[in-house]
Amino acid sequence: MQKPLFARIVAPVAIAVAAAACGSDSPMTTAAPTTINLGGAWTGTWQFLTAGVTVTDTVTATLTQSGSQVTAGWTAASGATGTLAFAAAAGFTGPFTINEPALGFTCTGSGQASGTAAVDALAFDVPSIGGSGCQWSTNNHFALHR
Repeated sequence: MQKPLFARIVAPVAIAVAAAACGSDSPMTTAAPTTINLGGAWTGTWQFLTAGVTVTDTVTATLTQSGSQVTAGWTAASGATGTLAFAAAAGFTGPFTINEPALGFTCTGSGQASGTAAVDALAFDVPSIGGSGCQWSTNNHFALHR
């Protein structure tokens, strides 16, 4: 018994045409990743542990953004200042610096920040700060908002 015409000719041709349509010489395009706009003035708190005591200080920061790269300068009410740099994304890591006046000289330290960013909230932690001349706080947590 012979297969019907459809099964012998039409079905294989239809499958070949469908398979050929799936291939394409043009490259696929994907949407560029969205960069969060973080530039501007921010305020919030810096909470840290020093000598077994948790301290909270007020912080202001100015974030400057060029493309996806963000740099920040920050100042605490206690007189400490510093910088932060990272790529604008929902989750980030980047270098952190701190300068703190102490008894006629300035202590300088650095660490690695990791945190989260949104258009209206920025939170990051610096677990430890390294540097010479000063005893640095631990468990540093910054929570900023616009």
